[in-house]
Amino acid sequence: VAELMRGAGVFACDAMLFDLGVSSMQLDRAERGFSFRKDAPLDMRMDSGSGETAAELLAHVDERELRRILAHWGEERRAASIARAVVRERERTPLTRTVQLAELVERVAGPAARRSRIHPATRTFQALRIVVNEEILGPLGMQLFQQYDETEYIESSIALVQQNIYIGGALTLIVLML
Repeated sequence: VAELMRGAGVFACDAMLFDLGVSSMQLDRAERGFSFRKDAPLDMRMDSGSGETAAELLAHVDERELRRILAHWGEERRAASIARAVVRERERTPLTRTVQLAELVERVAGPAARRSRIHPATRTFQALRIVVNEEILGPLGMQLFQQYDETEYIESSIALVQQNIYIGGALTLIVLML
């Protein structure tokens, strides 16, 4: 953000707006690959014309990084087990379909998780969607997330706001609550 501001000749601002939400209209279309309830290509991109799909991400991400993605962005308690299962499964066959991934997560979660209020794959799909679309952080933020631990990232984000907003300025967050 700071680099973009400097490039535009802006050195501080009166307000910053962070939109952390997503559109349900985009998520509701099965063919977009956001839903585990209907079989579709494992895409998950908001802009289907650019960027890496969820299937492409799962094809190359290492187990440690996938565990980190699932734990951080999906708050998934079974992140390690799911990451391990994804790596094992993709050695047999590529993960390219939504139902294929959802069923894999269900198997890892076990029978007790199926009785839960939310589907066992909900948190995994959420984490992948956030990373594929760089929803919360943008490209620069995703690079920072990969380089630093969570505490360092939060501290660097706070510093960015402090350095680029005028005294008395406003910071506004739009947050999606599910």
